[in-house]
Parts: sequence; C-alpha cells; structure tokens
Amino acid sequence: MRVISGGSIENRARFALEVAAAITEEIGADVESGLADLESYGQMVLANPDFVERLKTHSPMNEVMRNGFFGGAAVGYSDYPTLRVAQGV
Repeated sequence: MRVISGGSIENRARFALEVAAAITEEIGADVESGLADLESYGQMVLANPDFVERLKTHSPMNEVMRNGFFGGAAVGYSDYPTLRVAQGV
C-alpha cells in the first residue's frame, strides 16, 4: 500500500465510500494517475447490485448500510435496490 499526504489509499477509499457522488467521480482515478496499482470496490459492489450499469450511466450509488454487514440486523446484502427499482421503472 502506498502512503501519500493525507493518509493511505485505503483511508482515502473509506472516506470516498461515505460520499456517494464522489465515489462515481473518483473510480479509477488513483490507478489512472499512478497513485495506486489496484482499487477495491467490495462495499460499493455489495450495496449496488447493478454496479456496472450505475458506472456506465453515471447514476448515483446506494449508500452502504454497514449495520447489515455480518448479521446483527434485519436488513442485509440482498436488500439494496437496483437502479430501476430506485427510479420506479
């Protein structure tokens, strides 16, 4: 992991996950700029069952519901709406 001013790439990614609009704009930017060799999208993919479609259409991402990770809540990995459901299509 490379460390840059402002913290590690991992910390920057965690912060970006909390801001859905920023996520879409920043995806791939660290790899493209040479700051990273790889980016991880685990939580974003879990929260967005149509992740690739959302990227292609620059659509907003679902907010990650961390309280549903690893149990402990009535909601979980299968409760995130697709873009079509969210738009009422």
